[in-house]
Parts: sequence; C-alpha cells; structure tokens
Amino acid sequence: IKRLVVVAALLAVFSACERNDYESGVTSPYIANLDLRKIYRGSEVTLTQQNMRGAQFLKGQVVSDHTGGNLPAGVVFIQNARKVSETADSLRGIAINIGSAANSYIPGDSIHVKIEGGTLKRVDGLLQITGLSNANVEKKASGVTLRTAKLSALALQQNSEIFESCLSVVYNCNFEPNIGVETLEGAKTFDDATAQMQMNVSSNATFKGELLPWSAEITGIVIPSNN
Repeated sequence: IKRLVVVAALLAVFSACERNDYESGVTSPYIANLDLRKIYRGSEVTLTQQNMRGAQFLKGQVVSDHTGGNLPAGVVFIQNARKVSETADSLRGIAINIGSAANSYIPGDSIHVKIEGGTLKRVDGLLQITGLSNANVEKKASGVTLRTAKLSALALQQNSEIFESCLSVVYNCNFEPNIGVETLEGAKTFDDATAQMQMNVSSNATFKGELLPWSAEITGIVIPSNN
C-alpha cells in the first residue's frame, strides 16, 4: 500500500508539471553582451534572430569618449548597465562601428541598438559589430551612472575576454624609467604589483603631451592589440 501511495504521488507531480508549459512565452528582443560575445567563435558571423535566440537589439551604457582623440575612429563602446543575474559575473562590453556618428555619444548615454543584420568580427584585434549606421541607434537617456570593472594586469592576462571593451580601473600603477621627462604618448608599460600591462595614448590624443607620472590610477577601455 505504501508503494502505491508513493507512485500515485509521483504521477500527480509529473502530470502537474506537464500542464505548466511555457510554449506561449515571448522571447526577449534584447540580447546581453555576455551572450552576444559567445556567438563569435573565431570567424565573422552575421547576426540573425536565429543565432541570437530571437533577439534583435542590444542595449547598454556608452563608455567611450571621442573628445580626447584616443579611441579607434567610428567605434562606440557600450557595456550592459546591469548584471544578467545577481550571481553571474556578467559585466561585458562590445564595440560597435557606426562611423563618424560615434563621436556624438558620450559616457553615460543609454542607447538601444538594432544589431540584427550586423556582422560580428575582429578588426585589428578588437571584437566589434560592423555594417551598422547611426540609424540603428536610439538614445534613451543621458547621465547614467557608469559601472567600472576593477582590473589587474594578472586578471587581464588570465581572462582578457571578460574585460575587453569594458570601462576598467587599475590601481597602484608604477611607470619607469623616464619619470617626469617622458610624455604619455605611445605605449607605456607599467606594473601594478601583479604583472605588467600597457597604457596606450594615441598621437591624436589631446592629452598626449602630459608628462608620465611615477605612479597613477588608470581608468580606460580595455582594447586588445593585433597580436
């Protein structure tokens, strides 16, 4: 008798589960950067609703500032404004090439971008979405509080994918050897006590002539090089 009661109870649970299906649910039209970056597997791919699981759009906060002249031309960098979940380490960024219109967006702008039909590929080492224009972008707000990822040289070496295209800060950075004489322009190697990495300042940067300090706290966007 006890066995029959157990079997009956299990059947009741299974039948209850079968009645509660989610086939009528609607997929989100937005994809998170965390999921978007997984679509790229070493070769360029056209973004479709099929490979984005029904999504068409990307939304997030702009972290790029072209007024300083120190970023790749035509590229706006955005990162998701909130976590995918409370437990997931899900802050991710992506670069989107929209031409000269990228200059019109500043850090803290909240934008929605229709990325369906764009191409996800690496250009000069940087993973980005190409084939879009400013017509694909809709500005929703400005002055959004930016999220900044805490970065170390060692963490970047161990998992660069997490930090690529994100606004990040590195603490306790020490430069050498020409302190107070050498300017910021060019690729400058520094040590943050975990490993070494480079700060890159373009010859077009408005602040390229400032002198290299002995130590600094560096905030910037993580951009991989060609190699």
